[in-house]
Amino acid sequence: MATPWRIGAVKTMGRAALAALVIGIVVPAFVLTLGCQDKTDTVKTGSSDGDGATGNLGKVVLKDGDDGKEIELKAGQALEITLESNPTTGFGWEALAIDPAVVEQQGEKVYKQRETDGRRVGVGGWDTFTFKAATAGTADLKLVYRRSWEKDVAPVKTFTVKVTVEE
Repeated sequence: MATPWRIGAVKTMGRAALAALVIGIVVPAFVLTLGCQDKTDTVKTGSSDGDGATGNLGKVVLKDGDDGKEIELKAGQALEITLESNPTTGFGWEALAIDPAVVEQQGEKVYKQRETDGRRVGVGGWDTFTFKAATAGTADLKLVYRRSWEKDVAPVKTFTVKVTVEE
């Protein structure tokens, strides 16, 4: 005859096995599915994301997950790209390919460190680039993540968007 604690242990062990199955198989499968999505979305913008009455065009904000997208901007509209970075490792993002006739970089990139309790060293953050749509045309905008002194080494990561500027 089984004692009550053994029956409870079997039920608990069944729950633990189910939890391990969900964590070990279902969650990674979901994450992989997200990574396989088509990255050629076109982000359309215009006066609707700003104040159309005054002609104030809203800025378009892109992040790491927007790599490979195609975006449409109006001339004069701002584009902000924010990417994860950790300069304490020597790595940083830099704009590699820009057609200034279509898209102009506005100033230098800005780094913002993650907030911490103040005791952590080497914590990462984000590099933010700001661009302005210049004149009508299409151009690829390419950013690379590498150590600035390693020019002959392939970048660790790249971020590319196709920008179409309309008048």
